[in-house]
Amino acid sequence: MRNKVIVVGNAVINKDVLNTLSNNFEVISLSPKDFKDKLTDFQNTIAIWIHFDTFLESSFIDKIREVPFLITTTTGLTHISMEIQNHFGNRLI
Repeated sequence: MRNKVIVVGNAVINKDVLNTLSNNFEVISLSPKDFKDKLTDFQNTIAIWIHFDTFLESSFIDKIREVPFLITTTTGLTHISMEIQNHFGNRLI
């Protein structure tokens, strides 16, 4: 089974980047709403890649606690709770 990278919203819009990811991982693309409301299986997920259109409140930490990396295509972190920021630490890219 291949490791998964979950791409949420507009986090990755470059087709070359998506192709490279797809060559190495199972890529799951979701809307921010589907990511938060419907996705419950994070098994074999190596990274979650979000954009500022995805807000991660503290209550979401239990769902993503075991994911090794959180990536955000932004210049700030106001869309990610401090608890989640602290949990990921240097694994927040």
